[in-house]
Amino acid sequence: MSPEVQRTGPWGPWITLILGFTIFLAYAMAQGLAMAPLVILQAMHGAPPLILGRTATSGLNLSLGIAVACPVMLFSCGVLAHARRGPRIGEYFALNPVPRKPMSEWIGVQIAAALSLSFINESLQRPPPEFISQMYDTAAYRPLLWMAVCFCAPVAEEVFLRGFLYAGLAASRLRAGGAIAVTAVLFTLLHIAQYDWVDLGQIAIIGLLLGLARWQTGSLLVPLAMHIALNFTSLTLFALSEARP
Repeated sequence: MSPEVQRTGPWGPWITLILGFTIFLAYAMAQGLAMAPLVILQAMHGAPPLILGRTATSGLNLSLGIAVACPVMLFSCGVLAHARRGPRIGEYFALNPVPRKPMSEWIGVQIAAALSLSFINESLQRPPPEFISQMYDTAAYRPLLWMAVCFCAPVAEEVFLRGFLYAGLAASRLRAGGAIAVTAVLFTLLHIAQYDWVDLGQIAIIGLLLGLARWQTGSLLVPLAMHIALNFTSLTLFALSEARP
């Protein structure tokens, strides 16, 4: 009878951050490669630089980039977690089933937070972020935009942040509190080129909420469901405001 293999924990905090940086680079490169063909096609037809720039940042191109880069993110995180030869993949990423009640409660909290932030923004007469308006108006094929924003982006970000990074940071001296704070900061930085400082402050709050859910439930599935609900609610509210006469 062979002895039981001694299994180690996740990667240490510094290795986790270094590997996380390489994962993010792979994700960004996949986005860039997916977004390049439309720009190259227009350049071959003699489009001026201004048109090429608009094509590169159009909703259609961004949706394509997010949709293509999502599986790259999942694959990269999975391969590097497996390379540790410690916890099994399901354990590493805390893919633990959660009872319906706490799952529903956390999703409800997230939707309430999204509605509250929307109400505050309307009360302050803040217009929708220019990034969202431009992306929505230039989406060309709206179903792809909804899939990218409401599913692909949340899955990629949560597996990366509250999955791979959280596992390594929470198992270190930072513990859960430090992991929640660091991943919330990184979550905010991921969106720094898209929003102003008020929006970024709200994103930081959302990041802390997602981290708290990850810690309290012990499952990545909860912040993942919350993030999907958040993006769906936010995009729905924006679409309704656009349709308003």
